[in-house]
Amino acid sequence: MQAHYPERLYRAYFVNAPWFFRGFMKLVNPFIDAASREKFCFVSTENAPKIMGADFDLSELEPFCGGSARGYGEKNADYDAELCLRKLDFDVSLPLM
Repeated sequence: MQAHYPERLYRAYFVNAPWFFRGFMKLVNPFIDAASREKFCFVSTENAPKIMGADFDLSELEPFCGGSARGYGEKNADYDAELCLRKLDFDVSLPLM
């Protein structure tokens, strides 16, 4: 992939990664290119606002990423699944799966 898509990744955020994933990354770390290694950001609850705030608007991020945006269910309390998933008139010609 490096030969065909060099430097396509801006940054990879690992939010609240489990301990075994961090251990695995420490084992694999010497085999990863230094430029790619610098792009990995491990984010915990304590440092999330500082790290995520550098690249994102915190008012748009969900709380687990350090932001202050409301969750999907809270923001769309008036969402009606039956209304959105109903069969429309033009769908009658489509086969049922």
